[in-house]
This record gives sequence, structure tokens and C-alpha cells, in this order.
Amino acid sequence: MPNEVFFQSNKTSIMLEGLLRQCESFDQFEQICSDDMLNSDCRTSLYLMRLLDKYGWKTAAASEAAEMSTGYLGLIINGKRNATRDILIRVAIVIGATVEETDYLLKYSGYSPLYVRNKRDVIIWHGISKKEKLSVINTNIKKRGLEPLYEDE
Repeated sequence: MPNEVFFQSNKTSIMLEGLLRQCESFDQFEQICSDDMLNSDCRTSLYLMRLLDKYGWKTAAASEAAEMSTGYLGLIINGKRNATRDILIRVAIVIGATVEETDYLLKYSGYSPLYVRNKRDVIIWHGISKKEKLSVINTNIKKRGLEPLYEDE
């Protein structure tokens, strides 16, 4: 796979909204900010595959490490199952994705990124940034009486 960049800029959504308000037309906005818009003809599965490849993970191993059945992530990548927000977060955690990559994966998949005012999201964000294991992050969430990323068997 070519090393295509999915998200090239570091402009925040607030910055983009400000630029959009200043532009006279969509064409003007597109010319200034085309690198900041999500590419709608790419699929979540493609970005997931690129992340797995970047971090050296096989689909089955990442599924298992993310507390899913071995083939579940493959079904998501092949478009046979939809991924929930928590499943995407779990995969991002186990493969070692950064907070930025996790947020992009979530936004790209139509979910809200990790939100600093949401206690559960802050625990996840902190865990990802400190490279904590999925089980540690899940335990920290449960200790606070919040909805875990997965249920222990």
C-alpha cells in the first residue's frame, strides 16, 4: 500500500469553522483547506489497515488483543460488520496508536473524538498517551463506576 496521508494538517475544527465563516464561497474554503477535509471516498477499513500495518499488527492478533473474537476485526475491515466507537478505541489502544490517530479514526468513522470534558474519554486519552494496556485502561474506567470498554469474562 502506498504511504498515503489521511490527515495532513493540524488545524483544529474551531480554526476551520473560523475560516469557513470568513470565506465567500465553498470554492474559496476548499482551496484554502482541502487538506483538512476528510476524504469521503476512502473507507474506515482502509485507515484501520494502514494503522495495523504501521504498527506491525495482523488482523487476527489485534482482534484477540482487543478482547474480540479472532476474526471480528477482519469482518469490520471487510465491511461485513460495523465497528462501534468502543471497538475502534480498543483496537487503537492495543496496536499502540497515538491519541491523534485514535481521534482521527473516530472522526473518520463518524464518531466523536475523545472529549476532554468527558471523564471516561479522559481516562482513555490519558491511558493512550501513557501507552497503558487495554486492561489497565478498562480497570481505571470501571473503578470510577463508568461504562467499561469491554466486559471481563
